[in-house]
Amino acid sequence: MATYGYGRVSRMQQCTENQKLVLELQQKIKIDQWFEEQGVSGRMKAKKRPMFAKMIALAQKGDTVVFTRVDRISRRASDTLNTVEELLERGVEVFILQLGDVPLSSQAGKMMMGIYAIFAEGERDFIVERTNEGLARTKKQGTVLGPPLLIDPCTLRAMCQDRSNGMSLDALAKHYNFPRQTIYRNTNKYANNLDAYEAEFIKREQQYAKEL
Repeated sequence: MATYGYGRVSRMQQCTENQKLVLELQQKIKIDQWFEEQGVSGRMKAKKRPMFAKMIALAQKGDTVVFTRVDRISRRASDTLNTVEELLERGVEVFILQLGDVPLSSQAGKMMMGIYAIFAEGERDFIVERTNEGLARTKKQGTVLGPPLLIDPCTLRAMCQDRSNGMSLDALAKHYNFPRQTIYRNTNKYANNLDAYEAEFIKREQQYAKEL
């Protein structure tokens, strides 16, 4: 019996490492195989995502698939519910950290998952609406927004660690798929101030969507 984990982020520059660490270190879950998707929207149906499809095809009766949150499965409520129901019918256990230890096959589990799935879908629509409002407002006011920071904070931390361990810039560029100069500039500037980088990254991510 195997345990499979799945992580998803909607931008290529983000990483799923934090999702995996939460499950492995905080929850002490031994994950036999980790599947991740970068730059994939939660609005895309789960089965149409290559790694998700590979995971559920691999999962057999008695296996377990784990997620940190409901919205990692999908941002469509119906897709989330149908996907989980299909896995349960095949005898595959599903664990979602966000929902705790409530069995998803129980009535209480189904209700909780349904509520969170609806919130996940509504949250995505709300973000889009607020983003569009923010863009229109800043355009009207003539405000010039700062350029986005391309490297996800957890990726930059890993880059800094690898560089301190002696990995060359060429090797880093190949491994992380970022330009050599971008890695050089960011690791030099933020190696000793990664918390400040993370705060600025979050600020700029929220800049378009926040109420100005």
